[in-house]
Amino acid sequence: MSIELKNVSYTYMPGTPMERQALMGINLTIEQGRLYAIAGHTGSGKSTLIQLMAGLLPPTSGEVMVEGVKLNARDKEGKKQAVLARRRIGIVFQYPEQQLFEETVEADVAFGPKNQGLSEEEISARVKESLELVGLDYEKFGQKSPFMLSGGEKRRVAIAGVLALNPAYLILDEPTAGLDPRGRESLLQMITDLQKGTGDREPMTIILVSHAMDDILRLADEMFVLQEGRLTASGSPLEVFKCWDILAEAGLEPPELLLLMEQLQEAGLAAEMPVRNFKDAVKAVERGLKKRA
Repeated sequence: MSIELKNVSYTYMPGTPMERQALMGINLTIEQGRLYAIAGHTGSGKSTLIQLMAGLLPPTSGEVMVEGVKLNARDKEGKKQAVLARRRIGIVFQYPEQQLFEETVEADVAFGPKNQGLSEEEISARVKESLELVGLDYEKFGQKSPFMLSGGEKRRVAIAGVLALNPAYLILDEPTAGLDPRGRESLLQMITDLQKGTGDREPMTIILVSHAMDDILRLADEMFVLQEGRLTASGSPLEVFKCWDILAEAGLEPPELLLLMEQLQEAGLAAEMPVRNFKDAVKAVERGLKKRA
């Protein structure tokens, strides 16, 4: 089961003086149960790409398929199947807390399931489960006004509202933007837990759009680099971050952790080994110091 983009291109306002091609010949596959990252400079096509994945925009050319269903189908039955396929994808745009509007947290999270016509019992169960998934206790937060919460808590409520729709794929556009360090770290841990799955819940496929290269290095199984509407690199973060020339052309800096490790290795203070997070870095330094001893 996957999301597939086959030779997808997208042009804004075609045939007008304002015509702009945002994406060109994109081919990629999102497999279930993994965490993907999309990186690129402002204007590279990231936002257009995730809107195509979610079925919010139809491709100008090419095909977008979700679990084998074409999202841009034109026949009656195809369109019916496409509607169901789109429901498999949840998307959380940047600063989603600005879209909160109900009087209570419970009502805000319940909004989507109500629109799907679910029973009150099912709606209640989804609200409680979704709040639990984002680390908010229903008894404590359910009847609170979302506008009285901290920035990080508001964002969790917004994400819970999307999770209540029970998506198989979750797209997060710069989810840590504007959060303080504590809120940012807490949200990244929540994303990790969602992707891995908790209890009897299956691992969730997550697509993360981020400017934070260290977060991508730490979290992603695979990453895609966009530059001026083209896919210029893909692979594991450790593979892609070796291509410093491609990153530079795309206006991206390598993760600070990798830059630091390179300096330590050159000084003989760290062993050469795969490093994706602080714990890996500590192990590399310990091995490097043992060799010098």
